[in-house]
Amino acid sequence: MNTPVTNLQIKKIIYFTLGFMIEDNREIAKNLFEQDEMQAWLYGPVVPSIYSQYKVYKNRPIEDEGKSVNELNNQKVNYIIDALIDVDPFKLVEISHKHDFWKKYEREIREDNMRPTYRFSDIEEAFHGA
Repeated sequence: MNTPVTNLQIKKIIYFTLGFMIEDNREIAKNLFEQDEMQAWLYGPVVPSIYSQYKVYKNRPIEDEGKSVNELNNQKVNYIIDALIDVDPFKLVEISHKHDFWKKYEREIREDNMRPTYRFSDIEEAFHGA
């Protein structure tokens, strides 16, 4: 994958890839989720440490190759990521705002700048009705 992406795209790609991974690789998805915190922000799910790493780029394409994650290096996951890159990130924001966890905290996120933390079960429910 050599397509440049923005910080907003990375945040959405992480969330949606994790959600789609649960069906085939639940334990790997859970393991990856537990390595860092994911919060609900104004534009949907965010891993704050990844946001911080790339915020210098603002809305410009990121020029950093990042790091490879062995658990994500498989054909299906690469296909998911490639497909998500082609989706307008604001469409992904819109979809993530329809998930129950974000809707539950929408008022607090919008009015109080609250950033509630996701549990793995919140993502399972959003993608698989767990």
